[in-house]
Amino acid sequence: MLKLPKIVLASKSPARANVLTQIGFSFDIKPSNIDETISSSNPKELVAKISSQKALTVANELLEQQDDISAVIIACDTIPPALDVLSPASGAVYKNWPKIRFYLHDRHSKIGSEENISILLNGEFILPEWDPEDNIVEAAIHQPLTKGTHTLTISVSDQSNNITRKALLFSVP
Repeated sequence: MLKLPKIVLASKSPARANVLTQIGFSFDIKPSNIDETISSSNPKELVAKISSQKALTVANELLEQQDDISAVIIACDTIPPALDVLSPASGAVYKNWPKIRFYLHDRHSKIGSEENISILLNGEFILPEWDPEDNIVEAAIHQPLTKGTHTLTISVSDQSNNITRKALLFSVP
């Protein structure tokens, strides 16, 4: 019978642990607790540096403890982008149609481009305008909205395909 190497998850992320559990792997959890404020102008390089640093930190800890050094160490970026809707406010009532405006930020993999940003108003796509320096996204509504409740859905993915989605309702009287 084939013996699998020991698997060590270099993270305390419940999501990553859940994925490994669902596919049937047994594993140890050893968070690396590294400083993740490494700077790099290249998002893919940044994620690679952080993941490598996590894995190396855990590998060194295993060596110091004279633990199984043939372990497979898993470390990656699974933190989705932060998304804070500035306008419209959820549940608000607007006499005129509101300007869509939100703040987004991803510390590790970065957003990449406007192609990673989706804005749907009542299921219809609205073109985002992203200012990556200020991390602000705006979108204009070019047609008057009908009276009633409207649904705004925003989805943002980073370059590691971590996704954040927010939906909110607002009304026009």
